[in-house]
Amino acid sequence: MKYIYLFLVFLLFQSCNKEVKYVKNIVVTDSIKIPLREDIINPNSYIQPYWNYNEDLLSFLSNTVNDTIFISTYNLKTRLWKKKPLSIEGKNQVYSEGAFSHLSNSKIIYFPNITPRALIINENGEVVNSYNYSDGYHLNYFSQNRNPNIYSNDSSFIFDLIEYNSLSNKNTYKNTDLLGIYDYKKQKLNKIIKYPDEFQNKVWSANDIERNSIVLNNKVYLNFTKSSKIYIYDLKGNLLKNSKVNFDKIKEAKERVQNKTRNLLNKENNGFYFKIIYDKWRDIFYRIAVYYDTNQEIKTMQDLMSVIKKRTIGIIAFDKELKIIAKNKFSTNEKISENIYFVNEKGLNLMSYSDIESEELKFITLTVK
Repeated sequence: MKYIYLFLVFLLFQSCNKEVKYVKNIVVTDSIKIPLREDIINPNSYIQPYWNYNEDLLSFLSNTVNDTIFISTYNLKTRLWKKKPLSIEGKNQVYSEGAFSHLSNSKIIYFPNITPRALIINENGEVVNSYNYSDGYHLNYFSQNRNPNIYSNDSSFIFDLIEYNSLSNKNTYKNTDLLGIYDYKKQKLNKIIKYPDEFQNKVWSANDIERNSIVLNNKVYLNFTKSSKIYIYDLKGNLLKNSKVNFDKIKEAKERVQNKTRNLLNKENNGFYFKIIYDKWRDIFYRIAVYYDTNQEIKTMQDLMSVIKKRTIGIIAFDKELKIIAKNKFSTNEKISENIYFVNEKGLNLMSYSDIESEELKFITLTVK
């Protein structure tokens, strides 16, 4: 009997340590080089620039110079650049730098950082509509998401929301809404989706509440940087499903402390889930993870620098039911960056690290095969 028991324990141990094999893999299949026009500044020279893309366009926001901001747009089909000026003041003012999303090839929706407005701007930089979605300054677009996925139709637009409540108060995670639905005709903002249970009865840092959402088929797919799970909600804010879509190397996040540097180091030590991205050509999602492929604890900036070459980008492909299709990881040596990307018929294109003085942008194409 003793030997049978030991044998069963051995089998259990083996099954727990068995690596899951997926039917498909995520592999490098191509690379893309985009030459920069002489008057286009390399977006790598900015710290976390605002940017956006659609099927045809890849766009970047410049810093403000003499009350003017520029959106530089590269057409992926014609391979031509266009530079559009936006004015901080005057008839077509955009108020400040902010996040933006392509509604079409000729219109964007723009969210200034300093005021709760959504501006519809045409290809000439003219503000054709302005929507004030809040009477006060207690909420705004969630500007930590530098590349918003804004869902818009004839009646409303949906965006990631930030309510300015204290992160050191546990009630914040009970009472704060995460998504805004603005009705054009009623000129009314409806707020939905609270923080899920894993956030409750604790306090979290600004790093841990980072998130992004994708609205697809009247469902909201929600990614939190600290969470191993993806959450699905309906447009009334009801939770439909959640499931782990994760890498084992990414640890459970620690609660907020009063030291910002310590919170940042905790995030790097644990690893995090940067974004989810939808691929309409394959009808799947990608989840981008960032972690250090080492057992060394990161407690100081010196620790962080010592493991920097172990920095790893993990990619998980999953379907609309949160079933994992494929996984792979890419080391820093392959010079893949998570910060800027686009999806096309070939797959997921992640920017490759390059010198900020480089006269071209480089992308690595990853394909599920």
